Amino acid sequence: MRRSIFLGVFILFGTFAQPQDLSTILQKHFEAHGQELWDQIGTVVIDGEWVTTEFRKFPMKLTYKQPNKVRLEGMWGRKKYAQVTNGKVAWTVAPWTGTSHPQLMTPLEHMTIANTFSPGSALKLYRETVNLQGLELFEGELLIKLTYEDAYTAREFYLGKEDYILYWEVIRSKVGQMSVVKKQYENYHNYSGLLAPTAVRFFAGDEEKELVFADVSLGVGAANSIFEMPKGH
Repeated sequence: MRRSIFLGVFILFGTFAQPQDLSTILQKHFEAHGQELWDQIGTVVIDGEWVTTEFRKFPMKLTYKQPNKVRLEGMWGRKKYAQVTNGKVAWTVAPWTGTSHPQLMTPLEHMTIANTFSPGSALKLYRETVNLQGLELFEGELLIKLTYEDAYTAREFYLGKEDYILYWEVIRSKVGQMSVVKKQYENYHNYSGLLAPTAVRFFAGDEEKELVFADVSLGVGAANSIFEMPKGH
């Protein structure tokens, strides 16, 4: 039985290794995600829900603006919350901490909000520098593994071996205290050639959260000011 399982995995690896190379995988990946169309869109606004580890649900609105501005906001009970980055500075209004004043995020929180949304595929920023590692069993599934590393972060991307869609991403900080964020992309939907997940789950330290995307609006515009931390804080 063990020999049969080993032989099956060997055949899978062998079948994958022969016709595939990195450029072919990336081409199929970006075609599947509709990356050329995504690259023409400057802003994305998503309405949905933030689901906590305790399965509590809160309304949320996510605003993304090229190239790296993100704002996640909504109501936490009767109080407003926000998690925001302008691409350099990340700040939050977190009423669950006992204060409603804006405050700077921790490095782990910053890493999470900065990677909350990518138009198309998160791989697009690393398409010239990723390395192909082959097939790997990850979270119980055999997936194509790609990696990227620089002086600040190490990243792993896991694609479907048949549809080439991004299903998992692992981000490791190499600066200061070691931080790891795992991101799972779930239940993709095709919006006229634009592929987007209908939910994403984040695993960061002991924290876990899920963002469920209900309505997606493209190119609606967003002022730069909404991503800036209020003065005096």
